[in-house]
Amino acid sequence: MPNELSKQDFTKKIDVVDVDSSLKNISEEYFLQEKLNSKVNFEAVPSRYFINQAIKNNTKYDSLVIDIYV
Repeated sequence: MPNELSKQDFTKKIDVVDVDSSLKNISEEYFLQEKLNSKVNFEAVPSRYFINQAIKNNTKYDSLVIDIYV
């Protein structure tokens, strides 16, 4: 979903967060068959850390999508 949204003119930046740093390469190679759009910023950190940093830095988002696998 982030890569498709990043191709829209209204999208300026998308932050994608996952603790597993290999997810970006796996997505590009096996699912997308292309590199992520330059508007997509992939952060390999725990989501709790990312959210706390966003709050600390007063970072604002138009929307958040959370996908939790248990």
